[in-house]
Amino acid sequence: PKLIKAIRFTKNRGKKEGLYAGFTRGKGEYFVTIDSDSVITPDTVKQVIAPMLNDAQIGAVAGNVKVYNRSRCVMARMLAVRFVLAFDFLRASQSMYGAVTCTPGALSAYRRDAILPILEQWRTQTFIGRPAIIGEDRALTNFVMRQGYYITYQRSAVVHTVVPETYQGLCRMYLRWDRSNFRESW
Repeated sequence: PKLIKAIRFTKNRGKKEGLYAGFTRGKGEYFVTIDSDSVITPDTVKQVIAPMLNDAQIGAVAGNVKVYNRSRCVMARMLAVRFVLAFDFLRASQSMYGAVTCTPGALSAYRRDAILPILEQWRTQTFIGRPAIIGEDRALTNFVMRQGYYITYQRSAVVHTVVPETYQGLCRMYLRWDRSNFRESW
């Protein structure tokens, strides 16, 4: 059987719709999401689902995101340090309580039973009357956690992702993150 099947839309429908298509067509017990601008290590998939294999109460796992283009500029090197703080410290400490607040788009894993019951609600989520199209990773994390599942961080599940190299790109990234953080914290 095919382990990976490409799903192509005739036009760009956004990341949330792409994830939805994968979640609804996938057959496995676990789903692993990886951003298109990210590169995984050979054992990443095995590592990111390992916590769920050991504990049925874990509904999702956050991977360890590293900066792929850190040697290209000072801003990328600064973001590499920021990512270490965000993942190796913040998410690691949140994981001790089973309450990681965001399973990152760059690399996450989800238990099928934790995703399917909330999929339509997540897909059609709105905020002050408008579709919630950014921060799908943070929203999905909240939906999984509200069902009573634990969310953990797996340091050994490594992904390298491309980060902005310009101030304008950095501002756009942080603005997206802050908007979704505000919405999901609300």
